[in-house]
Amino acid sequence: MALDFDIVPSNAAAGGSDHNLVLSSWMHQTLMGSGHRAVVEWLLDQWGTIVAVHPEHREQIFGWLCGGINEDQEPVLHMVYVRNAWRQQGVGAALMKKLTPALGDKRVWLTHEPRASRKHPKAWEGLVSSWGLVYNPYKVLKL
Repeated sequence: MALDFDIVPSNAAAGGSDHNLVLSSWMHQTLMGSGHRAVVEWLLDQWGTIVAVHPEHREQIFGWLCGGINEDQEPVLHMVYVRNAWRQQGVGAALMKKLTPALGDKRVWLTHEPRASRKHPKAWEGLVSSWGLVYNPYKVLKL
């Protein structure tokens, strides 16, 4: 049976109810230190965040993505996260498809390399290849 979920805008910015989950999971997944928290808070305020939620119990969050389209009409992914219990069930792919609905051959700028890239390098290489991810931390500045 496939996991059923909806993808909706998050209220993680401005201290909404999604804020603690998004912030804590981001800080746990990032290779940056705790001093990076201010940058993450700024990103949550400046860029869109979407969440995959249970269709009937919207407070049940399966995963989230922070990113958007920059001024050059390029997709920028800051971080995507799926909770352990719901990995390998299409949640991350569905979140990515919302960011990149019709990219064609366009790349996706990635501003934060997740810890998983070091823990699971082969799986990470597959994701980088399939989504056209290009690491560039300076895209965080909307340049």
